[in-house]
Amino acid sequence: MRKKIAAQNVDKKAATQVSQYDVDDREKLAIHREYLKGLHSDENERLKLIEAKSSQLFSQTGLIFTIMSLFLPLIIEKTGESALRYASLVLLLLAASAYIATISFAAANLNIKKYKYQRLRAEEVLNLQNEREESFRRKEVEGLLTSFQANVKLNNQKGTNLLNGYWFFRAANILTILLSLAICSSLVWMPKKKEPTDVRIIGLPQAVGSANGN
Repeated sequence: MRKKIAAQNVDKKAATQVSQYDVDDREKLAIHREYLKGLHSDENERLKLIEAKSSQLFSQTGLIFTIMSLFLPLIIEKTGESALRYASLVLLLLAASAYIATISFAAANLNIKKYKYQRLRAEEVLNLQNEREESFRRKEVEGLLTSFQANVKLNNQKGTNLLNGYWFFRAANILTILLSLAICSSLVWMPKKKEPTDVRIIGLPQAVGSANGN
């Protein structure tokens, strides 16, 4: 609720700043337009980088999460009824939870419907076709300014999701390493079960038969 109120306050502040923009000089409008277009280009490149990293994190985590399913039969088979088994199961559960959190943060950044980026609308050309050139350029600059502030906020949210995803990914990797060490130690130190052996006395029937014949 607090975040929503804070976001609304930021939007109102941005709208107020845009409404205060009042420039009619053609040269200034052209300079401001080029400057804002450069900022938009930088944010678009930042967005591509965030989404590429999120997609990579999503695919890597999904692959590792699939491989982790092999640990469960190893834990049950190799650790036996011991404290090491329960410790390994706890590590497995924590690692799986961290990987699920990673997938959740990465997938959130790939959800197109969740993030509504603002762009200049083509309809503005028709709406302002009878306006002076300076008026049209000023509307364009105002649109660039409004959309830039909104898009920066969305990119910051995606960047936060990406950082949180990487944090959980690193934590999950550490837990997986500890789990691997626990399983390896069980293979080395846990006593192996002794299989029962059959003892056979070779030649005993023949010896008994020869004794009866005499």
